[in-house]
Amino acid sequence: MSMPAYPLPGVVEKPDHPPFGPGQFAFAILFGVVLPVVCLALDPVVFRSSDALLRPLGSPMLGAYRVVGYSATALGIASLLIWLVLRRPAGLLAGSLAGGAAFAFGLGVVLLPLTLIALFILIGVLGLVPFGTAWVFARSARAAWREAGSHRAATGWAAAGFLIACGLPWTLQAVAWSAVRSATELAVSPDPGEAERGVEQLSWLYFVSDADELVWAFEREQNPDRRQRLAEAYRRVTGGEVQDRLAILRD
Repeated sequence: MSMPAYPLPGVVEKPDHPPFGPGQFAFAILFGVVLPVVCLALDPVVFRSSDALLRPLGSPMLGAYRVVGYSATALGIASLLIWLVLRRPAGLLAGSLAGGAAFAFGLGVVLLPLTLIALFILIGVLGLVPFGTAWVFARSARAAWREAGSHRAATGWAAAGFLIACGLPWTLQAVAWSAVRSATELAVSPDPGEAERGVEQLSWLYFVSDADELVWAFEREQNPDRRQRLAEAYRRVTGGEVQDRLAILRD
């Protein structure tokens, strides 16, 4: 019996399509990589304040969670790029991308009131970027999950990826908070050597802290000598005056 000239429709294997077409791939790079980096670089009020523009208005909206924001963004971008280029390990990436999608969507929701207000000065458009990022990550997570398959091992790897994406940024944030508290305690120490060491540590930690802990410590301190050391420490760390910053935070 002769074989059919063409394969039967029921046995034709589907090609392994990429998770994004050319246009969608560009959209993924734009909203999953480029725009998140641009938003962090131009951020005037969310995780850090612009000294020239918005710092006089007070603390950044989510300044206390700066490490969470930066590390979660870095993990999300790394996961997306690995998925787009290598597409493995699919199970682990499915979980980490899902965690990145959850973070981006949550950030967009938190910023939404500010975004709606800032739309009148155009810069608020950047506040909508997290929603586009969340869509890109969620779509990539779905594609990675399909490629990994729904077997038990894939589920375990996806759960591990999700826990890493959600847990690691908060772990790093807790470490940063602890380091800032320890350095602040050293900075108010009556021992000059310890105080100097605390100021040096705060200078290194200024990237992850806005130094307002020093301002509140200055307000609480009753000893004139320690208040003077705190004022000097704040000046060395930030270049500003602690009294001016305290007046802003009180308003």
